[in-house]
Amino acid sequence: MRYVFLLFLYSVSLEAQSLFGLHTQWDDDIKQWDISLNEGELEGSIEMTWRMRNDFTEWNYKIGDRRGNIQQKWDNNANVWELKSVDRIVTVSTVWSGDFTSWRVNDGSHTIKIERPYLSADPIEWRIIADDKDSFFWYNEYEYDIRDWVIEDYLDETYSLELKLAAVFISILHSL
Repeated sequence: MRYVFLLFLYSVSLEAQSLFGLHTQWDDDIKQWDISLNEGELEGSIEMTWRMRNDFTEWNYKIGDRRGNIQQKWDNNANVWELKSVDRIVTVSTVWSGDFTSWRVNDGSHTIKIERPYLSADPIEWRIIADDKDSFFWYNEYEYDIRDWVIEDYLDETYSLELKLAAVFISILHSL
């Protein structure tokens, strides 16, 4: 019983964490990213699964002890993606087919819509399309540099870390 309680506390504490940033591990390679949580502590990574093939359609992530993958749901269709972890599937799809500037992200409990509001602006910025648009947004840290991203995550604890990671990852991938 004590182990079940400790597992529950660990899962609650992971859910309550906020994304802080994504940064490439190497200056000349966008196939590996570091994930920072809360106040910038390095907590995880995202790596291209098939780096030697230069295949952008499948990625693996690790945050703490949690692992999962993010991949295009169907070959030759970049409009629908899935993030899969041990206990959650997050579906990410374009709002309009072929338009990679707005996405719908659903984890079974919440659905958010994200968009890049100013296509010609730099820094590149993405945010939620809703009344609470200032509660979750992200932008590139340095002008004209897509390798470093700052995430302003003020969503409440009911939004899963996987939902937020899927939203940020897909938008960064399509900003490249």
